[in-house]
Amino acid sequence: MNSTKENKTNQIIDDKINNGYELDLGNIIDNSIEIYKKIVWKAGLGYFMIFGIIILIAMTISLSLIEGSNLEEFKEISQDPNYFYKNPTILAWFIIGGLIINILFIPLNAGFLNLCRLARTNQEFSTANIFDYYKSKYLKDLIIGSLLIAIVTTVLTTVLDMSNLKIVSFVIQISFALFTFLFLPLVIYGNQSFGNAIKKSIQLVMKSPFTILGAMIIGILFILVGLIGLCIGILFTIPFYSCVIYTLYESIIGFENETIN
Repeated sequence: MNSTKENKTNQIIDDKINNGYELDLGNIIDNSIEIYKKIVWKAGLGYFMIFGIIILIAMTISLSLIEGSNLEEFKEISQDPNYFYKNPTILAWFIIGGLIINILFIPLNAGFLNLCRLARTNQEFSTANIFDYYKSKYLKDLIIGSLLIAIVTTVLTTVLDMSNLKIVSFVIQISFALFTFLFLPLVIYGNQSFGNAIKKSIQLVMKSPFTILGAMIIGILFILVGLIGLCIGILFTIPFYSCVIYTLYESIIGFENETIN
């Protein structure tokens, strides 16, 4: 039964890649807002907890670094934006740290996405559902695919930044974010391997890049509204981005039924 369902999903994805699809940006945003209203408090609480832990860890590491070096060196690090590029060892540790954070966060991103699915189908959910994908069969593909995207993006943008091509670096970052926009839902809902999810995300986005880019930009702008009010509000506007990703997948590929097994 699962094999038949997966084959049907693959056929739908391939059909959309070959024949294209239609998107209405207004409907995407409207549906995203409806889902967001249902998940905002529980998802926001999840982000509040997660970022609280991150801040504690960051403060602990920062204090240990200050104690381990003189204040003048720490001041130089904080004031010179190119300091990391001048110190390969520090740059390497900085990149490794970023990749580790990426590994820890990718199952959380999938969990936030699934809150949207549960809310959309009127199922009960809680903040605990955010952590569901740490024990999922999709964990390996989520981590490997996310790491590949992060490594390629980081290497390219770092080289460009070191060459003072910051505008090109920014365009590269946006491009990678755009063309891998559907990576997560293709893995957890489309049952795609990490390689197929990346490839098919690129192929699907190429069919309607400007509408998807528009939805992505609106999602980012909505998040930035959360900076009003001591910046704490951003923890409750970030979930909207997951709503946009979910709604786009639902609009492009859809689901065979409205329940989750």
